[in-house]
Amino acid sequence: MFIQTLTTIKRARARADRRRLGAARVVTAMQGGEALQKHFTRQGPVFLLTNGKSVSADVAVVVIRCRQRGIVSLHAANVTVRRTVNRFSTSTRRF
Repeated sequence: MFIQTLTTIKRARARADRRRLGAARVVTAMQGGEALQKHFTRQGPVFLLTNGKSVSADVAVVVIRCRQRGIVSLHAANVTVRRTVNRFSTSTRRF
């Protein structure tokens, strides 16, 4: 059984606060008209806003889950997942 110390609790709360702050920034950008895109590269999936700013995977997952559960209402925003099949074609899915 793991006994949580004050340090581990502070670390967990700080990590959650970073995710929430990042998610708030992404949602604000999306309400301004940006779209969240997921690109599949050889190194793995990468999340980007349409203005070119990268978004960490943890923050993107928080935004997408909140959107799917109806916690976040994005009236003018689109959540887009773009998959690069090869260098000539892409497929796009909107949520």
